Amino acid sequence: MLPDHMRREGKTLRNDKCIIGLVIEDIGSTYARDLIRDTMDSIPEGDAIRLVVLAGKYDEPGIDLHEYRQVYNLIHHLEEICEFDGFIVSCAPFADIMKRAASDENGRHFLDIPKVYVGDGPRDGTIVKCDNEIGIRSGIDFLININGCRKLCMLGGRDDLYDAIKRKEVFIQGLADNGIEFKEQYFVGTDMSENCIAEAEHLLDLNPDMDAVFCVNDSSAVGMYAAMKKRGIVPGRDIQVFGFDNTREAGTMEPPLSSVGTEGATAGSKTVELLLRKLAGEQTETVILPTRLYGRESLKYTAYDYTMKDLELPDTAVLDRMFDDCFYRYRNEKYSRENVDLRRLFHAFMTRLLSAAQRRYMSEGEFQEALRLVDIFIENGALEYTDIRKLMKSISRLQDAINKEKGSISVNSMINRAFLRIKDKVIEELAKQRELDQIKRNDSREKLEEFCLRATDHLGSSGDGFDRIIRNLGELGLKDAAFFGFEKPVVYEHDKTVDFPENIRLYCVVKESMFYVISENRQSVSVKTMLSRAELAGMNSGILLLPVLCGSCLYGFLAYGITEDIFDRGLIIATELGRALYLNDLL
Repeated sequence: MLPDHMRREGKTLRNDKCIIGLVIEDIGSTYARDLIRDTMDSIPEGDAIRLVVLAGKYDEPGIDLHEYRQVYNLIHHLEEICEFDGFIVSCAPFADIMKRAASDENGRHFLDIPKVYVGDGPRDGTIVKCDNEIGIRSGIDFLININGCRKLCMLGGRDDLYDAIKRKEVFIQGLADNGIEFKEQYFVGTDMSENCIAEAEHLLDLNPDMDAVFCVNDSSAVGMYAAMKKRGIVPGRDIQVFGFDNTREAGTMEPPLSSVGTEGATAGSKTVELLLRKLAGEQTETVILPTRLYGRESLKYTAYDYTMKDLELPDTAVLDRMFDDCFYRYRNEKYSRENVDLRRLFHAFMTRLLSAAQRRYMSEGEFQEALRLVDIFIENGALEYTDIRKLMKSISRLQDAINKEKGSISVNSMINRAFLRIKDKVIEELAKQRELDQIKRNDSREKLEEFCLRATDHLGSSGDGFDRIIRNLGELGLKDAAFFGFEKPVVYEHDKTVDFPENIRLYCVVKESMFYVISENRQSVSVKTMLSRAELAGMNSGILLLPVLCGSCLYGFLAYGITEDIFDRGLIIATELGRALYLNDLL
């Protein structure tokens, strides 16, 4: 069923299903992956909305794999052909897409579909922007005025992106306002991906005495870290580093990366809210999201310390602040009856601990009950919403504050035992999760190797190579997936218009890990309506659509139900499938 506000407006969509496209530039970037997750988490529960992620590649003449990227970006034709009800368009590809749609007679209807843009967009469009000033200025002011840094540099971005341009302007102005003159050697631009190690090394060469560096986004900070590691430079100790976007990866880097991120709503949640309002016929305007600097090991910025007032029997607002400080990714989590409310659990055991600290006494019964709640809290996924070092430091900071304010460690021994148990539980759960992750990675690698061997075994020898390839897709351990393929590959020719056939075939699906080959008489479907196929119903949480290609040939598209590991696995599987189909055609 559609959301109530859309139904009240009388909006009628095919099969009562609203299909929203999320157009991004590259699923390889940490920013894109977080945008996908936040968008999915913000869509109302139920099966009324189907989110389809269309991921292209950043491309321009002269860069590596330019021809491959041109073939890959044929996926953007689906935005003009398929039946979408609305789009969320990430900043990078919007101008090219709009230009192509305006020049293509078959794609001009795309211009009339409701859209919300992220980061940048047309002047008359609805855009969700992050404030590029407050968080960056907080970092610059802290580095100069508190840490005494005098040589600040910037690993910047592309000159065709609004955010990259604006962040450079803020950086230069921040230096000027603190009495430091900006010099061109302080700045080196990048493509804003993790592959900017050479540019980061160039910046280090130009500024061997730099105190700190601001990276235009978290992905470029990954390149900065790699360049520093090659030279034995430790982030946070030798050079202080902070990035932008506050992605999940920032907290897992070594050491964890300080980063500017939104405070409150995320870009994903706000774009969903605005797009649903537009689909309901409401007028919407551009929104600028406030930001703050989230301090970690690479730049030890702390927004606040716990005070005596905080440690008294706290009110809801104080506990919320503590929770949001430690578990900041949880703020946009969807709730359902099946989910455990982690915020309420946190309130429950922290109230017990702080109440006991106020009384300077904790009974054995209170101690055991607090630990029981802590166990439930962690076992229900609390660690997914934090970075471990920040959580451990926050626990230690709170524990130290209690001992200091209450004046006697001995009277708080039971409380200190409780905090120690929390730390032990965190370490135990982290070790368990790492072991499970390693098992999953090994299993995925083995399944992919098996697919590659089976799919290419005896190709062309018996005329059934294509069927062999398709059937072996079921051996990859996917939960939900589907393969749409053209009867003949679409061949890309430089500077020539590429037209997709009217129809495409749905050859096979994986539903709840069960593999099914679609009978031949049910395979054909128009490209226009392919995303409405009933076989995709199990992917209502979100669909990642990736092109299957090799050389200049586009064979079709793989659709995946979005899971945490599908971004990397999905691209590898699509690539290997394209190679197998290409080899089969050759033979």
